[in-house]
Amino acid sequence: MQPLFLIFDLNGTLLSYHHKTQRSDHPEWFRKHSFEELPLAEWTSYVVHLRNHLTGLLDFLFEQHPACHLAVWSFSGKNRASVQKLSEIVFGQYISRLEFIWSKYEAVRGKKCLEQVWESYPHWIRSRTLLIEDSMHKSCHREHTLVIPSFDFRRELSCKEEMRDTSLLDLVETLRRLQ
Repeated sequence: MQPLFLIFDLNGTLLSYHHKTQRSDHPEWFRKHSFEELPLAEWTSYVVHLRNHLTGLLDFLFEQHPACHLAVWSFSGKNRASVQKLSEIVFGQYISRLEFIWSKYEAVRGKKCLEQVWESYPHWIRSRTLLIEDSMHKSCHREHTLVIPSFDFRRELSCKEEMRDTSLLDLVETLRRLQ
């Protein structure tokens, strides 16, 4: 079987971030009010919340199925450096294993068009390429886009335990079937 080629969006797909504008948005407030179940990081004037089960997804992709080729293409942040930093927060020790990290500056008319990927990375197989997004409207290729529900940490914190987000667990199962 040929490897999968996966391109991840960041904000809404693997993380949720917001500006530290209110006292309740500050990481110390979260730590004091027992929200440890949602990992968070500080970055300049932002608080970054990692999506539930991200560790399980990363373990699946990098440890159980290391033949997957992975990349990030995100419109998050103001510039390429922002996307790079958010990618480092999400992928941590695995950051060097990403084939590329692209921002909104690689988009065509505000869309992620996979022809650019296939031209830049000819070893990526079209039929095995998936863009993993929280919104279909950013993609030029419906047949190559897997949409998962958008992640918002505020909605997650207000949910009862049994209603918590399991989208990344579902994604692992979907990818396992595609292997």
